[in-house]
This record gives sequence, structure tokens and C-alpha cells, in this order.
Amino acid sequence: MPQASTHVTHEEHEQDKKKMRWTMALAFTYIAAGFAALILSTFFM
Repeated sequence: MPQASTHVTHEEHEQDKKKMRWTMALAFTYIAAGFAALILSTFFM
């Protein structure tokens, strides 16, 4: 398999994966917090 001239180095690829994981974790936390607030406000209204 020939390497493309714009191929990503292994370190860059690992950094991208880490960034993706952090982004996913943050998004999940925001969504979970939103749901928790919704449920709590429903119970305590």
C-alpha cells in the first residue's frame, strides 16, 4: 500500500483520537446534565 504524501503521522492520529474521546465525553456530560436537570425540575415543580 503506497503512502499518500499527505498521510498523517502516528502521533497526530493518536492526538486526534484523544481529542475525539474528550469531545465525546464532554458532549455526553452536557447531555446527561441536561437530562438530570429536566428530570429534577419535573419532580420538584
